[in-house]
Amino acid sequence: MDRQYTRPLEQRIDTDRNIFSVLEERAERTPDDSLVEYKDDRGEWRSFTAKEFRDKVVAIAKGLIARGVMPGDSVSIVAHTCWQWTALDMAIMSIGALTVPVYETNSPAQVSMIFNDSNVIMAFAEDDGQRDKIESVRGECPDLGDVYVIGLDAIDAMVEYGHAVSDAEFYEREQSVKGADLATIVYTSGSTGTPKGIELTHANFIFITYSGVATMPDIAMKPNRRLLLFLPLAHVFARYMQFFCFAGNVSLGLSSNLKTILVDFKAFKPTFILAVPRIFEKIYNAASQKAGEGLKGRVFAGAAQTARDWSHAQQSGGGVPLMLGLRHALYGRLVYSSIMDVFGGHVEYAVSGGAPLDSSIAHFFNGVGLPLLEGYGMTETCAPSSVNPTSGYRIGTIGLPMQGVTMGVDEDGELCIKSPAVCAGYHNNPDVTKRQIVDG
Repeated sequence: MDRQYTRPLEQRIDTDRNIFSVLEERAERTPDDSLVEYKDDRGEWRSFTAKEFRDKVVAIAKGLIARGVMPGDSVSIVAHTCWQWTALDMAIMSIGALTVPVYETNSPAQVSMIFNDSNVIMAFAEDDGQRDKIESVRGECPDLGDVYVIGLDAIDAMVEYGHAVSDAEFYEREQSVKGADLATIVYTSGSTGTPKGIELTHANFIFITYSGVATMPDIAMKPNRRLLLFLPLAHVFARYMQFFCFAGNVSLGLSSNLKTILVDFKAFKPTFILAVPRIFEKIYNAASQKAGEGLKGRVFAGAAQTARDWSHAQQSGGGVPLMLGLRHALYGRLVYSSIMDVFGGHVEYAVSGGAPLDSSIAHFFNGVGLPLLEGYGMTETCAPSSVNPTSGYRIGTIGLPMQGVTMGVDEDGELCIKSPAVCAGYHNNPDVTKRQIVDG
């Protein structure tokens, strides 16, 4: 390794725990916090307190036990982001079974491949359409048993089944699940070849969850933190952010409809958001188009250039020239405040990942008052490995390693990552595992 750097852990993390313990700890620490918020069928926002959500997860898990789900069994979720996804995920993993996420956009052939590779025995489908897709390949999936439809009261059915199982039986199962046990198999997008199943353990998630909280205390631990999550929970980054919220002091809002995202921002009022670059590009383009080509258009163009100039000056470390500062303050009242209102008026930071962010977009939003903190990670590293700090962030970089993570550059110029969050391996691919993962 030519160069490497380890960001030290400020506090030891006990990784011999399961993911359910993160939710359990939050429910004991702040039982009355609004933990999970969502829109009901009428578009009204509802919420679960930390204790209510923990109890719902336990009730679902008892139903899974009653239906014969055993440690090591694979259970799939095929649905958009919703509170039921989060609750099912926690319930499945709490009893030692494995969550196998499937994107709702996956084809029947992809569903068949994933179900067979991971030996899925039970599935939860969002609606009739997703159930029909699963049923169309049932003949190719010999291990597949029950398929439940979330939109047809699957959660209520699980809770009803669970009445036959005692709390003591649940906790006996839950406490037998240790850090080294597999929690999930997450399939890569296949952009670099055939999708591969990444085996992630409870310890992987526990480590990077608490490393994230220690690395980003401004985002996680201040009072009244709020995240609106609208990325697919089948993606490991979105999934990780659930656990990050539970481990901190964050209320997690869930939405899956990008058509209503601006309305949802205004209603939910997040303090930070997680998105891919195209979301910020769409918001910028919408603001530019709304301004038009007349006087408003010229004002917006001037404001946009001033925001970028101010950001470049701020990032240079040399200070902001007086006239630029005055111009920036004027546009702050005329233009920037209304752009920040698009996000609900309370947002302080945004985390951007999944693809490189155009630097002009990053400088624009930084100048407007919303730092876009880029980071880097992979499914194999249980989502994030590095992120820009809230103070001293540098646009155009992937920031610093998370606490406890080592990053290095090898002789070929390839970025290498070592940490307790590195996956256990590639499912049913021992040769790839041996080639890709060396000494952690």
